[in-house]
Amino acid sequence: MHITNKVRHDTEVKLGEEIEKNHSLQEMLKLKEETLNKRAQEIDELDRKQIELERQIEAADIKKQTVERAAELLKKH
Repeated sequence: MHITNKVRHDTEVKLGEEIEKNHSLQEMLKLKEETLNKRAQEIDELDRKQIELERQIEAADIKKQTVERAAELLKKH
């Protein structure tokens, strides 16, 4: 009986340790998922900003070309 109780106690201790380890790993996983989600949102925001900047560059290039054409027309006249 004493041996059975000792084995049971040892098993319960090991189970408790594994449960605690599992909780710690779950918390770590949760933190990593939150970090990944935050980074994904940051990437999306940066992608939107990049697209907007590319549009602004295109608009500036079009204006530049228009001004250059106008200047060329003025030189010809």
